[in-house]
Amino acid sequence: MAQPGVMVSSTFYDLQQIRADLQGFIADNQGYNAVLSEHRSFPVDPDVDTVENCRRRVKQDADILVLVVGGRYGSIHQETDKSITNLEYEEARAKGIPVYTFVDKRVLAVMSAWRDNKEGDFSSVVDTPRLFEFIDDIRSQTKAWVFEFETAQDIIATLRVQWAHLFAEALAVYKQLTVPGVPEWYGGLSTKSVRLLLDRPDHWEYLLFFQTWLDEISRSSPLLREYDSEMTIRRPEHVPVVDAMGWLLTQTHNLKGLNSSANELINVVFPEALGPDGVEGNDEQLVWAARSLGEIYRKMIEWSLRVKCANVDEPFDDLARELARFPEAVVQEMQRFPGQAMASIVDALAHASDDEPTKLELTIVFELSNEDAFNEAFERAKARFESGDWV
Repeated sequence: MAQPGVMVSSTFYDLQQIRADLQGFIADNQGYNAVLSEHRSFPVDPDVDTVENCRRRVKQDADILVLVVGGRYGSIHQETDKSITNLEYEEARAKGIPVYTFVDKRVLAVMSAWRDNKEGDFSSVVDTPRLFEFIDDIRSQTKAWVFEFETAQDIIATLRVQWAHLFAEALAVYKQLTVPGVPEWYGGLSTKSVRLLLDRPDHWEYLLFFQTWLDEISRSSPLLREYDSEMTIRRPEHVPVVDAMGWLLTQTHNLKGLNSSANELINVVFPEALGPDGVEGNDEQLVWAARSLGEIYRKMIEWSLRVKCANVDEPFDDLARELARFPEAVVQEMQRFPGQAMASIVDALAHASDDEPTKLELTIVFELSNEDAFNEAFERAKARFESGDWV
């Protein structure tokens, strides 16, 4: 099994020494894979910007995120109007991995003063009031625990204790899973999913389904990396002109079948597995549905890679590239929706009251991209083929 990946998220220049100390602790002391952007081992896709590279590292390489907030908010990403650190934190929350948040003690000390006077001058402590807003969002909106620190050793000492707790929890799950009578289909589930099955908290059915779905998406990270790279490194499939129309239509039919199955799983099978109000859901069916959605996600990416790499003869050559874009919207929704749904459920449960029952409405319809444009291009290519003017 690969080493757990621990990503350190923070601004760089003001916290450079702290990052170096944490890198030593994570890699040399703990034996984990330290993911820090300043190190040569940090994978970079030269075709995307800094923000997208950092978000991909969270999505693909991080099993734990250590967020360190000093007195600087950091560079602003124009499209989202948020800092890179802020976006990395949101990506980690959506992925569902453990996040350990540390905030400079001096910054926390003036938080209450900022809340009382948000127009005040706090430039001696922070570079922008947006840093206070970020911390306030972490503490009040996402309800995440925040540790204060003054030195890197404060952070390291806390992580030693917290990771010991995390390890003890994993051992407890391991012990429960090794006793006789545990269903075979528990195999391969993440620690979080197993814990939900064992503890069965309020609305565990929703949490289990989306957590398992998130885990399946995460397992496809290497495949997603190839998909996002826009490279064609697979052996191309030659499609001669006489077979091109049939081949393209067959690929379209296969993809539509996958998309139809995804909609059936999320909008029919999932509600059935939840069962009626007041009755426990079908745990095995919930896990099966989530795993099946993960399998469809993988198959759609593999389908796109196969079509993109295909060597289709004229006049249908450009159509393969257009066809390969069909699953784009579905792949993006598969990445976004489970994490967003989990966050909505956690937030709803955090604000639930005994006086009013918690209501959860989570629906989505997966729709393929670019279909109309492809159909028009297909008819044009077909007309060229039948007229023979491409020869």
